Amino acid sequence: MMILGAAQRPAGAAPLGINADWRFSESGDGETLDTFSQSYNMDFGSEVNEVIDYSGAVRYQRTRRESAVSEILSPTLGLALDNDVFRLDLSGNLNRRRESEGPNLTDSTWEATWTSRWRHRWWPSLRLFYGQDRSRDDLDRHAIDTESDRYGGNLDWTLGRLKAFYAYDRRENTDNSQALEYLSDSHVARVQGSAAFFGDRLTLSFAQQFLQADEEVRGARPAGQVVFLRVTVATALSGVDATPQTGTLASTPALIDGDRFSAAVTINPGDRTNIGARTGGQAADRLFLYTTDDISASAGAFQWDLYVSSDGNNWSLSAANLAFTYNGPQRRFEMDLPAVSPEFLKVVATATPATAVSVSEIEIFRRVVATGSNLLSESTNRSWHSDVSLGARLREDLAFSYSLSYEASRPDPGAHRDKTSQAGSLRWTPWGRYFSSTLGASETRDQRENDPDTTSRSYSLTLASTPLDTLDLGASVTRSDSLEDGRRIGTSYHYGLLASAEIYPDLHAGLDVNYSTAENLESDTTTRTLNGVARLTARLTPAVLLDGSVEHNRTDGSGTESRESIGVLNLTWRPSDIVSVRWTGRRTWTDQEEDANGWSVTLGLAPTRKVQINGTYTYQDAATTSESFGLSANWNISRFFLFQASGSYQILPDEEPWQVGAQLTARFSGL
Repeated sequence: MMILGAAQRPAGAAPLGINADWRFSESGDGETLDTFSQSYNMDFGSEVNEVIDYSGAVRYQRTRRESAVSEILSPTLGLALDNDVFRLDLSGNLNRRRESEGPNLTDSTWEATWTSRWRHRWWPSLRLFYGQDRSRDDLDRHAIDTESDRYGGNLDWTLGRLKAFYAYDRRENTDNSQALEYLSDSHVARVQGSAAFFGDRLTLSFAQQFLQADEEVRGARPAGQVVFLRVTVATALSGVDATPQTGTLASTPALIDGDRFSAAVTINPGDRTNIGARTGGQAADRLFLYTTDDISASAGAFQWDLYVSSDGNNWSLSAANLAFTYNGPQRRFEMDLPAVSPEFLKVVATATPATAVSVSEIEIFRRVVATGSNLLSESTNRSWHSDVSLGARLREDLAFSYSLSYEASRPDPGAHRDKTSQAGSLRWTPWGRYFSSTLGASETRDQRENDPDTTSRSYSLTLASTPLDTLDLGASVTRSDSLEDGRRIGTSYHYGLLASAEIYPDLHAGLDVNYSTAENLESDTTTRTLNGVARLTARLTPAVLLDGSVEHNRTDGSGTESRESIGVLNLTWRPSDIVSVRWTGRRTWTDQEEDANGWSVTLGLAPTRKVQINGTYTYQDAATTSESFGLSANWNISRFFLFQASGSYQILPDEEPWQVGAQLTARFSGL
């Protein structure tokens, strides 16, 4: 059960807000786990005068999980001075965590930022900053004891059609617990411009960027001793992806912001959560994932796979079921990695516990053998990135576009890399919506030192037509070639057809068919794949909606064959604003495994405008049989109070987990 009370100031209202939260949750499966937490938040802020304002917050949280107790106290204060010439921001934050079964931790940070506010046409915009951070536990021999200084600035200048940018960043980090000092400098310079001619019939744009990053790591170590040094992570990534071999992940800055108290990624039960980083080809030998809570009791339920990539889209499995330990006092997964030096890497959760887990930070380390010198490591990375694009409207019905990109990376030490990409397209629309065609071609060359040169080329033709307001048609064909050191190693073709029609005002249908062949010249094998999906949506009566789909997948080649068909049917009945019923059925036919089927029914009731009740039953029959029941209710008592309750129960082959919860929310303003 969870009970929540809150009083919070909306933006722009009274200068004080109070937020209080009390929660008790209970779940079980043979053993019962209960958690009680309480938190109190106060935020405040006001304008002192026309140019000065302040804001702040104080947060206290206490959590009891079984016999373990954790407390967090977090005050924050900010002051701003704003006028027509500049803006000065001063901010500070303190986080103190006390643990009954582990070391206490204190984090503190402050920063001053000066930003220009003038608006003269030819004057550049300036920004300068300085800040300090400190993190320390209370152990006699500190496991965490770090301090850092950071300062720098940037210049942004617009000169007509040209824009120039420069940024400098200096960081001096000291890890007292490991007797290591990290010194880093980075410079980024960029110039870009664009222009249009002949009444926008011709457009040109370009961008050129240069980056240099220097790093030194110092520390007294005897010759031959192994040291793990922290790797600079350019970008942290995360996402949920059940097919981790392909696909990009979202940038997640919170994973590398140094805040181990706040959740950056939540791993929900059953989700294939991907967490990774762009390391720029640096060696990676160890990885830490920090959690917001001590999950020693459930960490063993996790399984992790390691993937690496050169482009952040196509991934290769580097290690399955990666070995790890969980450090309860430090609240982190510790994983030793196989020797890899990828552009991108990620770990994928292939098994998870029955409760959600929040991840706060990621850290990656590389293995270095000391030489006896205080200078343990020294590196420099220079990179260039150039972009040029051109667009031309040759006629009213004919348009051409072309883009060229060049990237060069010169890490020292490290492998040099050059990558060139270009793409062009010609679009012809002679009869408006009735017919349009696009002819495209692209090429990417990737040259990495000590690795084979790779080239990928593709050629495509796309046709589209809307002959009627109720009918859309499309077709496409694409050829792709893969080359290694100038030798073609693979060719693939893809053919696609699609149609979407409104047959009657309450009857819609769609068809999507894709067929592809992939030839591997090295293994002399060919793989053929067919995918077809037909969809139908019909409103049978004003209260009844029926929609369904049939999908067929077929793969042949490389000595394997597979067939799979999937049927899905949804029926929704809403006789009034008070009652709604939805039934969903799904069946899968396959020649590789047992057929699977399942169905669910959801009942929704709204007896009054302020009360909603939902109940769900789900049945699944595949390799095993399972049933689940769920019930939830919302009661909007008044404009100030909202009550919510929920419960779930599952019948699985080896377990019968359950969970109950309730929440009371009170909102007030104008304090």
